Amino acid sequence: MNKKTTKPSKDLSTAKTKKTEKKTAETLENLGVLGLKKTSKLFVGLLPTAYKAALVSYQEDQDRDEEDQDRDEYLLSGLGNNGIRVSCLLPAESHNIQIVKETYFNDYNDQAYEEDGIIKTVKHKSTPTLFTLVHPDFPNGATCGDVQVFSISAKHKTKIMAAPYEFPNVSDGYICFGNVGTPKDLRSAHALFWNSPFHGGGEHSDDSKSNVEYIRHYKSIVDHSYEDLTAGICGKKFWSTTQQADGIIITNNQELLRQIPEKFWLRNAHNEPFLIALADPTENDRWKFWSRGFSFEVDDKFISTPRSGNKKVTAVETKIKELEKALTKV
Repeated sequence: MNKKTTKPSKDLSTAKTKKTEKKTAETLENLGVLGLKKTSKLFVGLLPTAYKAALVSYQEDQDRDEEDQDRDEYLLSGLGNNGIRVSCLLPAESHNIQIVKETYFNDYNDQAYEEDGIIKTVKHKSTPTLFTLVHPDFPNGATCGDVQVFSISAKHKTKIMAAPYEFPNVSDGYICFGNVGTPKDLRSAHALFWNSPFHGGGEHSDDSKSNVEYIRHYKSIVDHSYEDLTAGICGKKFWSTTQQADGIIITNNQELLRQIPEKFWLRNAHNEPFLIALADPTENDRWKFWSRGFSFEVDDKFISTPRSGNKKVTAVETKIKELEKALTKV
């Protein structure tokens, strides 16, 4: 589970073969149903439903050469002292991109002018993408840091060749969610990004029409701008999987740790113990957690998660549908 190198030896999207995963599942040590105090809550961050691989970096690599370190610091949000970066690799996807007019300001009277409503719906086939979310500390559902999105080259199988997904509402890979909300996990980040309306003007164009063309032809624009971000994304120590699950838990909950054999603990740069495990809800009001070597269950009442749905994501989707209906009547 602990990686001593910044370069994985296998394709990240197929890091473990089906045979290995089957063997791992068969040899998991079942720790049973674990109990917690009534006041304890374990935060489960939900993962995008179509992800191909998940990766958690929990210690930055300070031994990279200076040029690589400078590039990674420019392109990636740093982890700081206690940060955790959760990343998900997603396949190429088809999306209907909603483009709206941007707000323009009159310098003379400081008034804003905006034309409401969606002016264009553009079909967009994305490249494979990597969404990353940095938590300043162990995820608790209350705070999170930057969310970034990268285009990933499908041609490279043993390293992460990436370029910032420079769409409207994105700058150097950093997503600006505006007033649609701050995602606390990667599922809501992915949904908010693709379902929220994009500005018509801005960094890439002087008018909405040219931005439409930019989105349509985005894939050909990024084909020659990929850089090797393997060391920056993975860090010095990381945990990864290609197994599918509803969510992931990254916790240093001491009460839980006391019930988990120490051999399954991970340790961050400060030698603090913690756990990483995939998570799925069960039919008997519990959540099942599993990682390499162990599994356990916890009653649903001890779980904190946006599993019931992100209200702001739903609100954005509802607004888009309303605007689409209005456009068909024009």
